[in-house]
Amino acid sequence: MSILALDTALDACSVALLTAGGDVLARTTRDIGRGHAEVLMAVAGDVFEAAGTAPRDLSRIVVTIGPGSFTGIRVGLAAARAIGLAADVPVVGVTTLEAIADEALGQAPGPVLVAIDARRGEVYAGLYEASPDGLPIPAERTAPAAMGHAQAAALAIAAGARVVGSGAMLVAAPADGRIAADAAIRFPDIVRVGRIGAARAPSSRPPAPVYLRAADAKPQEGFRIARAADPDADPVPPSPTDPEVRP
Repeated sequence: MSILALDTALDACSVALLTAGGDVLARTTRDIGRGHAEVLMAVAGDVFEAAGTAPRDLSRIVVTIGPGSFTGIRVGLAAARAIGLAADVPVVGVTTLEAIADEALGQAPGPVLVAIDARRGEVYAGLYEASPDGLPIPAERTAPAAMGHAQAAALAIAAGARVVGSGAMLVAAPADGRIAADAAIRFPDIVRVGRIGAARAPSSRPPAPVYLRAADAKPQEGFRIARAADPDADPVPPSPTDPEVRP
């Protein structure tokens, strides 16, 4: 039996198949930025072929649940849930922050603040340290949150943490040289995603999205259709011109 790991939450489209013990059967990562929906299943098919296995051989699916791109998160979750339903196996969520933290903690000891550039003067950030029980799951000292650059810098300074991730330099800028920052890790290592998910009880991290803030896309008031006041009235179908409303 094997474990399928998927990541489409940030710039990469990554798929890996691992053994239950965490050994890599096959893996592919494409740094594409956008367009995950168009390439994910093709990448997954290539990985299954390279590993010489099929979805019926899976024992678990692991997927990144954010924070990150609204569309990317949805693509990964939809694929993971569909494959999990077809294969009748559990689906486990892993946040992008903890997966990046796991890689950073493997490079050097000490607390790390993972900061992903969220635009609009904010980062998605969380503070982590190595697991005290030796599991490949970083210990979460602060829950993932959207915050300003200065706020993230203050959190890192107070914890004596170095900052990693695509937003690392943004966080370091207001710190006047008091923060060690490294922006080299831009997205999760898919093998680490799989290993974290393999070590986690499925019920402890369900495959639910971690968005942290509302989407940039908003409904246009001029195109909104009035709803019937009578709850028994026939429903009014949505206009085909209505934009998608994200949670």
